[in-house]
Amino acid sequence: MISENNKVRPDLRKGKIQIVADESEISHFQWVETNGKIEDDYIIFPGEFKFSKVVQTKSRVYLLEFGDDKFFYWLQEPNANLDKELCEKVNKIIGNEPKHEEKKIDTSALARVLESLAKPQLIPDLDDILTPEILKNLIDSLSKYPELLDLLPEEQKSMDFLRDNLISAQLQQALQVLSGAIRSPGGPAIFSSLGLQGFDSGNSSDPLERLLRAIQSKSDIRKSRK
Repeated sequence: MISENNKVRPDLRKGKIQIVADESEISHFQWVETNGKIEDDYIIFPGEFKFSKVVQTKSRVYLLEFGDDKFFYWLQEPNANLDKELCEKVNKIIGNEPKHEEKKIDTSALARVLESLAKPQLIPDLDDILTPEILKNLIDSLSKYPELLDLLPEEQKSMDFLRDNLISAQLQQALQVLSGAIRSPGGPAIFSSLGLQGFDSGNSSDPLERLLRAIQSKSDIRKSRK
C-alpha cells in the first residue's frame, strides 16, 4: 500500500510477501512483484518487528512495524478466513510470538543491563555514520569494488542497481536494525554469521565498535595476502 499525507491507499500491483534467509542466514521480509522484482526488503532480527491487523479498518490491511517505521500490506489471498493464521505464522517466523509464561527476573542480569546502559556509547549507529550523503560520495568509486555486485540478488547484479541500493531508504533502515541487533544479547550470533569470529575486535565496551574493528581486521588480512 502507498502512504500519502498520513493516509494509505491501495497499490494496484500484485505480488507476494516472503521471508527468506540470505547466504549469511540473516532473515529478510520481502514484498515481491509477480515479475520477480523485489520492491521491499527489510532485514529481520527476532523480536524487533511486529506484524498485525490494522483494527481501524474492516479491510484486510496488515501492518509491519519496527520502532517508528510502519509498512502497510493489503492481503489478497482468496480465503480471508486464513488471514489470522497467516499473520500468526509471520510473527512466529520473525520471532514475535506471544509469551504466555511469566518469567522470573534475573536480578544479576538486570544489573548488568543497567550498568551497560549507564556507559556512554563510543560511536554513533551505523545509519548515522553511513548517511545517504556520505554514500553518494562513494558512488563514483564503485567500479573499483566489483565484488559488491555479488551481494545483490541475481536480477539486480548491475552498477545501476548497486547505486540505487546504496542510497535507498531500505539500506538506512537495515543499518538502524543492525546497530540495535549488534548491541543486543544476540550480537555474538551476528559476529558469527558475518564470519568475523577470530578477528581482532579490540577491547571496547561498545559491541558496534568491536564489529567495525573486526571488519577492518579482516579487510587488512585480505589485503596483506594479495
